[in-house]
Amino acid sequence: MSNRVSLRDNHRLRVYRAEQRVRDLFDAADHTGERTIEVFDARITMPVEKRMADLEQAAAYLDGVLALRAVRRRLSRAGIAVTIRARKGHTAAHYEPDTHTIAIPMQRPSEVRELLLLHELAHHLQPPVSVAHGPQFCRVYCDLVRRVLGPEPAWLLRACLIDSGASYH
Repeated sequence: MSNRVSLRDNHRLRVYRAEQRVRDLFDAADHTGERTIEVFDARITMPVEKRMADLEQAAAYLDGVLALRAVRRRLSRAGIAVTIRARKGHTAAHYEPDTHTIAIPMQRPSEVRELLLLHELAHHLQPPVSVAHGPQFCRVYCDLVRRVLGPEPAWLLRACLIDSGASYH
């Protein structure tokens, strides 16, 4: 059993709430075609968020992120391979720390998006003995978003996490 499971995850709902706000802003930018948005008294430009059509595409995406020099240099666990599998009967993705596996529901492949994959990869990369959605997770998640999607989406995620009351350091 992973040490992460035994620690109390007090910030899970706060992280999910913040992440939903970011997803909604990505979706609005996709829907309207207007990539520049105003949020928290700032104007930022939202990049196009990739969607994965199948598990092979998602696995290639994750391998590409783990291969990034900046990720490997900054996050020691990036050298540990991650696998991906379909998750049946559930609507939420999750990370299985004992096998370094990300389980993705494939009922609606259009929902397999970069933020979802980066969220689950952050679980893989966070220190093994840490709270699943705690401050260390938030730091790793924001760092991944910055390195992959850019500084503006990372700033937005960090602002939403702080605004939702999630601990970040």
